Amino acid sequence: MKTLLQALVISGSLLLWGPVFAGDTAAGQVLSEDCADCHGDDISGWADAEFIAVMKEYQDGTRQHKMMAKLAKGMSEEDLANLAAYYATISAE
Repeated sequence: MKTLLQALVISGSLLLWGPVFAGDTAAGQVLSEDCADCHGDDISGWADAEFIAVMKEYQDGTRQHKMMAKLAKGMSEEDLANLAAYYATISAE
């Protein structure tokens, strides 16, 4: 039930955000170098929509973490799409 609710919230939220950029995995890989300092490979394998939804929550203050909020607020829609595309293409180990 929790998974269904999360999927509905993410899907509904994406409708409100408008079209999502098709991400560039090469650009996302470059951006991910900063993320790896703290997260390592923890983000790999995330679905595009899930990654973007979480980052949007940091941008709007729904999720609270000082460093993540600061980093997320500095990212454009294109940056988020690029990171999401990259992380979706690498497998979580």
